[in-house]
This record gives sequence, structure tokens and C-alpha cells, in this order.
Amino acid sequence: METTNQQTEVPEVPTQEPSEEPTTEEPTEEPTEEPAEEPAGEHSEEPTDVPADEEPAEEPEEPAEKPSEETEEPPTEPVEPGGDPPITEPEPPSNEPPEVYVGVTAGAGIASVSGGGNKPVGSTATLTAAPLHDGNIVLWYSSGGELLHTGSSYTFTVAGGLTLTARAAATISLAAGAGVTGVGGAGVYEVGETAVLTADAAQGYVVIWKINGQQVAVGSSYSFTATQNVTVAVSAVAPDGAEVVEVEAFMVAKNGRWYALRTRS
Repeated sequence: METTNQQTEVPEVPTQEPSEEPTTEEPTEEPTEEPAEEPAGEHSEEPTDVPADEEPAEEPEEPAEKPSEETEEPPTEPVEPGGDPPITEPEPPSNEPPEVYVGVTAGAGIASVSGGGNKPVGSTATLTAAPLHDGNIVLWYSSGGELLHTGSSYTFTVAGGLTLTARAAATISLAAGAGVTGVGGAGVYEVGETAVLTADAAQGYVVIWKINGQQVAVGSSYSFTATQNVTVAVSAVAPDGAEVVEVEAFMVAKNGRWYALRTRS
């Protein structure tokens, strides 16, 4: 049986040319610059490998202000937000009188003083002083040089601050002999002052001054520094050296002054 090869014509199917699809350019890797080598001797930290899925740890922030080295102030009472600070009530006024200073200093001829210090205004203060020589008088002076009191102690009411000075004074007495017609200079002298004594004698007679029987001067006057109570004898001597009969001159104190009252033979 013969077979016939029949070719069947297949219609041509138009082929479509594939459309050009846009090509995406792959990013080209830029060459990475290797860090420059640091000079030898300097410390450089090498970067550590950080896993891709982990973020690098944040560096701790430095404190805005460094703690001061100065001494911290004591804490104050907390104040609530929006509130007023606490009010400190003033202390009630004291009813006690203020204190003032009363000073006392030792002047010439004074061995010691006491009683000074802080005193309340209106209080009573008593100052005392001891002279170097027994029997000497104590005089109290203000800072302005005013004589306020005579005596070894001084009591007064404190009105304000002040400083007083105690000074010693000596009593100088005269004993005049016969032929002496007049004497002067006896009285109270502050220690350190110069006492000047004078005497007048009959014409032709010489005046002689003695203390405790010892001759200390010749002439119509005698001066010395007062230190303590003393009695000076003055007499008149005839040209031939014979002394006239001595008489005493009495000095009396009255109201702080000395007066020659009388003489007797």
C-alpha cells in the first residue's frame, strides 16, 4: 500500500520582535579609600567590626557642667513649683539694755586698776585703783582731762561707753623755822609733777631746806619731782652759822585746796 506524503501547509504566524526592555544599570561600586596610616607613636583606634543587624552603641554624653570644686552651700528648704519661698519671721526685739565698754587705765603712780569691761547701760559701775605709795591720793580723769572724782574707788551710773584714767597724787607739806617770814608751794602734786617750794627769811639770813633731817638745798626756793607724801623743813641760818629757833607752818586742806593758817614758835 502506497503512502503518499502529503505536506500540509502551515500558515505562517507573524513573529513579534521582542520589545526592548529598559535595562537597569547596576550601581558601580566606588573604590573605598583606605584610611591613611597614622604616624608612628600616635595611638589610633582601629574600627571594630559591627554586625550588620546591630547598631553601634551610643557614646555616653558628657555632663553639661563639671562639678564645682568649691564648697557646696548648705541645702535650702525646697520650694514647691509655683509656690512662694518660706518666710522667716524676725526675732522679737530684746528688752535687755545694750552693753557698752567702760575702760580704765593706770596713770602715773598707780600700781593696779580694776572694774572695767562691758556694762549694761543704766547699770552701776565701780572702778578701783591702788597707788604705788601708801597714803597717796587717787584722782580719776575723763578721756578729755576733766577731774571727775578723788578717792581709791569711783562709782557711777553707766550712760555710755567711756574710758577713765586713775592717777596718783602726793601731798607736799612745809615746816618753817624761826626767821622764815613766808613759805609757799605746799599742796597736792600729781606723781611726776615738779613741786616748787619757796621761803623768805629775815635780811641777812640764809634759807636751808631739809627732808628727814638731811639737808637737800640752800636758797630761797627748792624744787623736786613729787613721788610720795613728804614734809620739807625750812629754816633760816644767821651769817655766823647759828640757826634761828625753828617754828612750824601748818597747812590745812579745805575743798581740795591747801591753806597756810598760822605759824607758832
